[in-house]
Amino acid sequence: PHLAAPLLDEALPAVGGPLQAQRDTLRARMLDEMVGDGPLRSVLDAEPNEVLVHGMTRVRVQRAGHVSEGPSPFTCPSALRCFVSRSLGVHFDPATPVVRGSWGAWSVEAVWGTGVAVVVSLRRSVLQGSATLESLVHAGALSPNMGTLLATAAMARYSILVCAAPG
Repeated sequence: PHLAAPLLDEALPAVGGPLQAQRDTLRARMLDEMVGDGPLRSVLDAEPNEVLVHGMTRVRVQRAGHVSEGPSPFTCPSALRCFVSRSLGVHFDPATPVVRGSWGAWSVEAVWGTGVAVVVSLRRSVLQGSATLESLVHAGALSPNMGTLLATAAMARYSILVCAAPG
């Protein structure tokens, strides 16, 4: 925020008329959409398991088995597109209509549909921090038999290729 704030401070004094009274609110909203987790901050602070953003219309939040819906926190399609690009460090537009990756503790998938709003899915990763075979088995990401097989193969110094989908 420290890099974007001075630029906004330079541009906003020129704002006059009816927007002058809302200058601080406008500045805060613009900073939210320009940096970090921005508009999703209040949603993510409540520690949901999954967040599904349906473009500019609504956001669906699943927390401890309960689902709630509310209005989308993004003010325009560009803000949502920029959030996805910034979070995943990839370019996201109609030329690259599906992007996947991780952002902190979240697995993120964004889809740019034809004639449909951008849909962004954020799922909290099962594991936080470093993963061990024991933690993967405990979290249900690996069966106990697979954990034993991988441990045995590693002790025998076999080369192992592990393939997994995000999320």
